[in-house]
Formats: sequence, C-alpha cells, structure tokens
Amino acid sequence: MSILVADDSSVSRELLAKTLRKWGFDVFTANNGLEALEVYKNNRINIVITDWVMPNMDGLTLCEEIRKFIKNSYTYIIIITAKDQSSDIKEALDKGADEYITKPIDMERLRVSLKTARRIISLSENLNLEIDKNKLLLENMKEGLLRVDHEGILTFVNDSLCQMLGYTREELIGKKILSIHEKEDNEIAERKLNRRREGIGDSYELNYITKEGGVIPTLVSAKPIFNSSGQHDGTVVVITDISKIKQAEQERKLIEAQLRQSDKMASIGQLAAGVAHEINNPTGFVSSNLNTLSTYIKDYNIIIDRYEALVKQLENSGKSDDFADFLQEIKEQEDNMDIGFLKDDISQLIHESLEGTERIKKIVQDLKDFAHPGDDKPKYADINRCIDSTLNIVWNEIKYKAQVKKEYGDLPEVLCFPQQLNQVFANILVNAAQAITEQGEISIRTSLSDENIEITISDTGCGIPKESLTKIFDPFFTTKDVGKGTGLGLNVAYNIVKKHNGKISVESEVGCGTTFTILVPVNNTDESLSASTSGKDSV
Repeated sequence: MSILVADDSSVSRELLAKTLRKWGFDVFTANNGLEALEVYKNNRINIVITDWVMPNMDGLTLCEEIRKFIKNSYTYIIIITAKDQSSDIKEALDKGADEYITKPIDMERLRVSLKTARRIISLSENLNLEIDKNKLLLENMKEGLLRVDHEGILTFVNDSLCQMLGYTREELIGKKILSIHEKEDNEIAERKLNRRREGIGDSYELNYITKEGGVIPTLVSAKPIFNSSGQHDGTVVVITDISKIKQAEQERKLIEAQLRQSDKMASIGQLAAGVAHEINNPTGFVSSNLNTLSTYIKDYNIIIDRYEALVKQLENSGKSDDFADFLQEIKEQEDNMDIGFLKDDISQLIHESLEGTERIKKIVQDLKDFAHPGDDKPKYADINRCIDSTLNIVWNEIKYKAQVKKEYGDLPEVLCFPQQLNQVFANILVNAAQAITEQGEISIRTSLSDENIEITISDTGCGIPKESLTKIFDPFFTTKDVGKGTGLGLNVAYNIVKKHNGKISVESEVGCGTTFTILVPVNNTDESLSASTSGKDSV
C-alpha cells in the first residue's frame, strides 16, 4: 500500500517516511497541504498521514478536499498533532479524518492504526467490487432505473432510462423528478412521493416526457430507502416502457369495435335483405293496382267523352228545352269539378305514382345487392351499375352536400365481388361528402384503360395534408376528429381492391379537394381471385 506523509517539518517528515518504508510501504511526501493534495490527485494513495497545522493548507482542509475527490477505493486519513482536547478530536473526525494520533508519535500505536487502515481499505475494495458488479447489472437492465433523494431530486439514472427519455446522464442528474412527468400526472407523482416518505412502496402507471416532448406510458415500481437512523433517504424507481402494450391494447379495442361493427353490419344486411323482400310485396301490388287503375281511367274517360258528346248533341238538336234543368245541372257540376283538368291530372298522377313504385323497386334491389348476406362467390357485374346502386344507398349522405356529376364509359362486365366493390365506392363517396363543409361537387368517371377498368372519384372538399397521404390507407389512421372515425374505412377499401388484383391511389391538395383512382383488371378469373383471397387480409 502507498502512504502520503504531509508535514511542514522536514525532520519529522523524513523520519516518519524512513520508518514506513522499513515496514514495507510505498511513501510519498509533501511539505504542506496544498502540495499534498496535488500528490494525492496524481497518484494512487491508500493512506494519508498529515499534520494539522501547515502553511498554505492545513491538515483539516486537506481532509475535506480529499473526501471531495472521489476514487474507486477508500482513503484512510490519520491526523497527527499536538492538540489533544476532545473538541479537537471531534473537529478532526467531523472534517473527514479516520483517526487522531497525538505527538510525539507512539510508533507501536501507529503500527496498529496502519493494520486497521489495511483491513478497512481491503473491505472497501471488496465492497466496491460488489458495487461495480451491481452497477454493471443496473446498466444492463432493459428497464429504466433511477434514484431520487428525499426531496425528489434525481441522484442516479441508468443508461436504459437515458435512452428511453433521450437525455444524457448529466442532463438528468440534479433534475426534479416532477420535471420529467406529464404535468397532468404531477399531482399523482407528488402524492406517491409523499407515500415514499412514509415508507410505502407501490406500483402504478405514469407518463414520462422525453427530451423531444413525446409522451411514454410506463409502469412504475417505487421502493423507499432509509438511512441508518431510520429516516427516509430517497426512493429507487424501476420504470418499464409499456407504450407497445398500450398500443396493442388500443388496437385490440379498435379491432373489437370493428368486429362488433362488422357483426352489426351483417345483422343490418340480413335485416335489410328481409325488409327489402317485405317492401317488394306491397310495392308490387301497389304498382299492379296503379297499372289496373290506369286502364280503368282510360275506360272512364271514354264514357265521359261520350256523355259530353251527348250533351252537345242535345243542345244542338233544338230539343234541349225538354232537358233544360238536367243539362244545366250537368254543366254546373262540370264547372265545379273542372272535369277537363281532372281527366288530365288523374292520368299524370297515376303516371308519377308508377314511376315512384319503379324507383322504390330499384332502391330495394340496390339495397338487396349491397347488403345481401353470404354472397362470397365472384360473378360478372357492370361497374357503372354498381356505382349507381351504391349512390342510391348513400344518397342521403350526399344530397345535401354535393352535386354528383357522372361520366360513364362503355365498360365490359368484369368478374368481381360486386358487394365488396360497392363497399369501396360507398366508403369513398361518404368520405367525399364529409370532406365538403357546405356545398360542393363530386365527380365520378369510368373508362377502359389498357386491361383495366379505371374509376376516379373526385371531390371539391377540404383536401388531405401532404404528410398524411402516405398513411391514408394504414389501419386506424384517420384525419377526422377523435370519435368521428375508426380509421378502418380506407384500409378496408385498400384490401378489397387488392383482393381484386387491382390498385387504389389518392391525390389531394389542402383546400382544393381529393381524387381517388381505382383500377380493376378486366381479365380476372376465378383462379386469380381465389389466389388473391387465400392469404389473410390485414384489418
């Protein structure tokens, strides 16, 4: 072991150094405290023997400075002085000395003191080795770990916590722990800190704030620490990042909500199919009755025309006096009824009613096509007809917001899942209507492009921000306000188009509107559609 001897008396210093070398120690010497401190900082010193009274820096100040200078092993300090009052001994020990020997030095007493110093230093080195092992363990923890003092000031953080929050160790040490919590959680954190002071440890969820301002949900496990006097000395906190768990939980809830919605839609589809069937029956006989009534009215009109002709013939025959009262009564009745208007208007009313029943039939058929349950086989369909059918279903969402302009090309029928393509058109059309704040326009164009049917649906709505366009088809992504969209509609549309071996793309500019382009191959076959549906579609 090495010993530093600090004494302004060269005789005392050299005599002591000579003896210590005989005992097997490496010895360094210094003339005063300032010189001794410099030697200590630049060499591995195990034991310091220092005089109390020295120029430039006395022995007690040297003790304080050595204790400030942290080394891996413990330094044992012996004060040698002529002062022998109990108050002097207490002062020396308070300043950081381990032992106090009065002059003249009793060499045997010094030998015993050095044996004690060896034992304490050895124990300290073993303890430091364990501490180093523990530090290695703490630094390799995947969880974050910190320690705060009894006032909530950070005194230790491991590397995992630094990486989690984006700070360096130096930036975190000395901070108030409340400064890295979400403000809304500070009241909870303060309450928990008070529980630590009372000696109560527990686990709870808390949001930490990263250096960049992000929020990380964590699970916190906090345990209080007490000093040898039984007083609260701080808290050790283990912090587990649960953001992935929270995200998975949120996705699970959204998927469950979507499944519930899908189940509800299936039930509505069954109900709609049933209702459509029921509506068809009364609509059918109303239409039939109107057609029959139309025939009856024609017969009535024929006989009325004959009556009118008879009246005119009687008036022109010169014999009308015999029927004057009767003819006058008929004329007055005709004037009151406006018989000419009734004849024309009744026919017009029947014609309009027949048109209405035809429209009801068409809507009912579209509803059956759109919501028919269990139809999972591809069939040939007219895309223009599919779009018109979908427009009928979603018309209530559109009619107050936008005018619809259609430019349909001459298209061949394609093998597809019509109900699923209707779902794609419905999602895009409803989104287009919702993007229009007051009044606008929705344009639908279809054409044959190479070996694909191309469908473009454009709106004059608010548009989509550029940074959102790359994520528009991602599941759960939505530009709508919280609670106004699941973020699944366009993802479902994307998967349906992909299922048809097609492509869907979007172009948009904020304030100018949005255009969706859908390509559906003309040459799809049962085999190609089956291959595209063999894998699981993402949700």
